[in-house]
Amino acid sequence: MFAKLCIYAFFLITITTITIGAPLALLEVSSKLTSRPAQLEKYGPLNQQSLSRRGHLNTFAQCSHEEDTVLESYCDKLRTIIVRCIMPDGTIYGTTQQCENFGICVDYNNYYSIKSAVCASKPYIKTFFVIKNELTCSSSTPYDLGADLHTGMTTYNVDSEDPVTVYELQTLYKDQVVETKFSKHVITKNLPDYKNNEKVQYCFIPGTNDSLLVGAAVAVGYDKSNKAPLLGIGAPLEVSSKLTSRPAQLEKYGPLNQQSLSRRGHLNAFAQCSHEEDTLLDSYCDKLRTMNVRCIMPDNTIYNITQQCEGFGICVDYNYNSVKSAICASIPYIRTFYSMKNELTCSSNTPYASEGDLYTGMTTYNVNSEDPVTVYELQTLYKDEVVEAKASEHFITKSLLGYKNNENVQYCFIPGTNDSPLVGAAVALRYDRSNKAPLLVALSE
Repeated sequence: MFAKLCIYAFFLITITTITIGAPLALLEVSSKLTSRPAQLEKYGPLNQQSLSRRGHLNTFAQCSHEEDTVLESYCDKLRTIIVRCIMPDGTIYGTTQQCENFGICVDYNNYYSIKSAVCASKPYIKTFFVIKNELTCSSSTPYDLGADLHTGMTTYNVDSEDPVTVYELQTLYKDQVVETKFSKHVITKNLPDYKNNEKVQYCFIPGTNDSLLVGAAVAVGYDKSNKAPLLGIGAPLEVSSKLTSRPAQLEKYGPLNQQSLSRRGHLNAFAQCSHEEDTLLDSYCDKLRTMNVRCIMPDNTIYNITQQCEGFGICVDYNYNSVKSAICASIPYIRTFYSMKNELTCSSNTPYASEGDLYTGMTTYNVNSEDPVTVYELQTLYKDEVVEAKASEHFITKSLLGYKNNENVQYCFIPGTNDSPLVGAAVALRYDRSNKAPLLVALSE
């Protein structure tokens, strides 16, 4: 399932080379071919290395060796690029390249009109979800580049993470449809001489109501002199102004700055302040992928910042020592489940892979607006019994002391209306009693 971060996240690319002749989904790789030097002359040295802008790492398709040349690349899964390369001796081979953490693969056509793919993360990517069979669009935020833009959008099934063919895709430029595709999962459009205040938007119609889909879009700018690729920012971060001082919070809450946590290749981000010397007072989920964080500086100045969840990270509220807290979490550390009807709907009851004191939380959201939504009732079940219930709230928290890793935990809610599709998102955290370091708990496999 499902995942603009104020914290800086550095993503690493792992390249797995597929030996010639080995099976490769959706790509036939032949044994050694005759030399094709014309390819090199036509395409040039197209190895496109990792690109770092303002602390974010976005990775273009690349070959296994520096002397090899990228022929083409495309998205095979939500976080997987297939790359075809040619060696100096004319041998062609394929590799798979993984997008780390919340990087998402997006297809586009490069400067030479060759099909290409890139792993991108916010704020360099626009993502939007569709659960109804109707035209749904991304934001129309302009990009921060003034250059020839090469835009692309890829549509995926959120559950399977496979590219999914949709009824119609659209690219809009200055509020006008400039490209349309039917029965495809990719749309690309070049925007020559783009000015950095011009709106760009992406839309699609699913064609069915079968599953939750996501559109992921990027814009790649090219300097005409050196044809070097550069991703455009289309989703700026928001930071609020400072508030008045409240030093008493420090004594009560202690130094609760909680750094990013990386486990098994997944990045889950706890709330944190802008500076290491500041202290986190509290945090809460403001939107599906946005948490509001309140901090205090050494001079007792209190300020607020907004912290964005990358990619498919979802914000979930929880409590520890009665301090309201929030976290951005992704699979396998989060459970999400959808409700389309006004009836009790529940998550799986899979046990967590941990023992000790667990601190659970669930937040409910409107899928369309991505706002927290108050529901009729929320429930937390432990060992198949309701141990906590809340009415007319949008989140529920519960401490499970002495938890054993074979005990069922489940989350449920009743919407109260049939107005719109809702989603429940739930997590469980464990704290080391010696240092109170938080650790997200994965589901048992």
